[in-house]
Amino acid sequence: MSGEVVKSVQNIADLVGMNKVTIYGWMKRGCPRNEDGSFDVDAVRRWMSRQKLKPKSIASNKRRKKTTQLVELCAYTDKRPREIAELTGLPEKNVSKIWKLVKKYGKDIIDYKAKKADIFAVEQMRYMEFITDDKLEEASARDLAQMAKMAWEKERVESGESVDNVAIVVKHIKELKAQRDAESD
Repeated sequence: MSGEVVKSVQNIADLVGMNKVTIYGWMKRGCPRNEDGSFDVDAVRRWMSRQKLKPKSIASNKRRKKTTQLVELCAYTDKRPREIAELTGLPEKNVSKIWKLVKKYGKDIIDYKAKKADIFAVEQMRYMEFITDDKLEEASARDLAQMAKMAWEKERVESGESVDNVAIVVKHIKELKAQRDAESD
């Protein structure tokens, strides 16, 4: 390893100016990763250069961070749009629009973002409860398994984990079916 090493997909995404989903796609295309799953930042940048991949503009990242700060200021302070506009350097008209939305929905926006992975995990368990022996024999069980798979993938993406492990879900479903078959014999 030659330079800075980061452990998470989110960390490397931030450092090279991309989002996590893009990094997962790159990993499928051969983006270098260490045996322990970490990323050598210099190696990733060299790979990007060979692939002719360019990071998002720095302005775009700054704008996204400013928007996040704006939402937090609107949600967690008693400041009015004019004060927030002065603090952030954003036009009061833009701040006012965001401020109204945040005040309308309260802190639910930020809470939802923080808990999305948990929400998807609960949905996944709800779908799994409905997969019975009878339904496994019917075609609709595929639909339920697909819904569970989608919730599982969303949960993993929200947690910053890989979604390339779909085979594991299929394996678990087959193991459950085999276990139920063995118990019914």
